[in-house]
Amino acid sequence: MSQHTPLCVVAGSGPDFFKDFERAQAIAPEADVLAVNMTGLWVPKVKYLVSLHAALLGPLRSLRTEFDWCKQGTSAPATVCHHAHPGVDEVFPKPVQGIAGTSSLFAVRVALGKGYERVILAGVPMDNSGRFFDPPNAPHVWPHEVDRGPWQLAAQDECAGRVTSVSGWTAQLLGEP
Repeated sequence: MSQHTPLCVVAGSGPDFFKDFERAQAIAPEADVLAVNMTGLWVPKVKYLVSLHAALLGPLRSLRTEFDWCKQGTSAPATVCHHAHPGVDEVFPKPVQGIAGTSSLFAVRVALGKGYERVILAGVPMDNSGRFFDPPNAPHVWPHEVDRGPWQLAAQDECAGRVTSVSGWTAQLLGEP
């Protein structure tokens, strides 16, 4: 297992991501970052790019080389998905029962599987409020009520006492850091 801090931040794409991420960084400035999906383009120092959408990962890592804020003396992030695909460095299995939940929940499972003792969620409100990159006033219809079931199961088991969130429904479910 690679050297890392016992704490990491999972960076999701909620509408208040930048504010959430700033808060998480203030709480844990040395924490490793696992960026989920498109958030990987907006976070400077990313250790892992994680997604349930394997086709995103290679292009996202390549695009990161075009942005100055992603070139802060860090190596390219490793990419992690639940199945092999060009651009995926590491395959991390879904839970045995096949209930993956969201890419952010998958990122939590990756973090815990890699040995992080605690995880802070930033930009993972799971409250149907959209994403930070949605167009202004765009209706955002996402069946979070369907995706909440796996989160509720995980909160009782693998996340209990180890995962917190800085905003939204997940902060109510898991507690704040």
